[in-house]
Amino acid sequence: MLRQMKAHYINRLMKAQLSIALKNKKHILLTGKPATGLSTFINQSCHVDLTLNFKEADTFRKITLQKNLESLLEIINSENIKTIVFDHIEQLPLGLKTFLNLISGLNNKTLIFISNNLSESESLNVDVINLFAQFKLGPLTTHELHTTPDQLPSLLKYGTLPITVANEINEVLLYDYVGTLFTSELIKGSIQKNTSNLSRFLNAAAQENGQLTNYEQLALHCEIPARTIREYYQMLIKKNWGYLLTAYQSPHIKSSKKNKFYFFDIGVAHALANHFDIDTDLTKKEIALKQLIFLELIALKSYVQPDLNIEFWEDYSNNTIDFVINAQFAFCVTLSQSPHLNHVKHIKKFAQHHPEIKCFLISMNKEVSHVNEVKNIYLHRFLHEIWNDFF
Repeated sequence: MLRQMKAHYINRLMKAQLSIALKNKKHILLTGKPATGLSTFINQSCHVDLTLNFKEADTFRKITLQKNLESLLEIINSENIKTIVFDHIEQLPLGLKTFLNLISGLNNKTLIFISNNLSESESLNVDVINLFAQFKLGPLTTHELHTTPDQLPSLLKYGTLPITVANEINEVLLYDYVGTLFTSELIKGSIQKNTSNLSRFLNAAAQENGQLTNYEQLALHCEIPARTIREYYQMLIKKNWGYLLTAYQSPHIKSSKKNKFYFFDIGVAHALANHFDIDTDLTKKEIALKQLIFLELIALKSYVQPDLNIEFWEDYSNNTIDFVINAQFAFCVTLSQSPHLNHVKHIKKFAQHHPEIKCFLISMNKEVSHVNEVKNIYLHRFLHEIWNDFF
């Protein structure tokens, strides 16, 4: 099983970038959703002399007192302490701002701030931001996991959060996780007063995960105004609960302008939808596969290729291309081990109008090179090659 094989620490792709930033004497701001392995990543990637965890009540109480902040400055100015980690700074009312005076009073020290608030730096001025190298850590990638074909079913059901990879994989674990996330990020501080409406929306949005967003249809289903549905989606994007996959607007053929929304992890989407039984539901399983690929592309964009442009295409006859990359590459995705003409009819239609774009079918077949003149690429080969200058 995947869990048994990956009980040890998994090296993260961001480690090399972190090492470069530390050599350049930059302070570090590391953000990410809970349970993405932020603290473990830092502890495994560099030497740490002192850690202050603000989820610990006593640390929180002491550091929020000004006199203790001053005494802390004396402690960390010790010659023996070079690297200091401030963990869970989202617990502090002012977050990173709490330490701005502290930063200016330190010399030859490296400060590493870890936060589950992915918008931690938004309110800081440019001069302060320039002191930091900023990193955003997501769930594990298939590249980091060295995913093999026999591990794929587990990933498509439970996702790639470290907690589901390293621990006993079951639905209860993810239900607890999304419940905690719902309370701490969407309800805490009365961000949303109508929790019933929000809960219904999250369940419905998870069931529509990876499909064309239809605000009016969701509004009818949830008995919530369409404008509120739009606001909820905007909130999820702002809170980094997921990503919008925008529609490629073809210069040659009329295209749909609707978008798709994918949650940030497959297991999270299934828990919100109360639907883990995808083995007998080919449609849900194929959506999970597309989500796995999409999140791998998002990680590639975040870690390596910031200019990567990820879109999809659909016309008004429901011909669909799952991913259009940089307006240069187009991909359709299937779980089939025996791809045939039906699997490439949409991409053939697209190719007729876009001869300048390289078109591929991604399938579970590693033997077939082409299907009706469309190049076939084996899923696991694709997931490997995108990290080796495919685009």
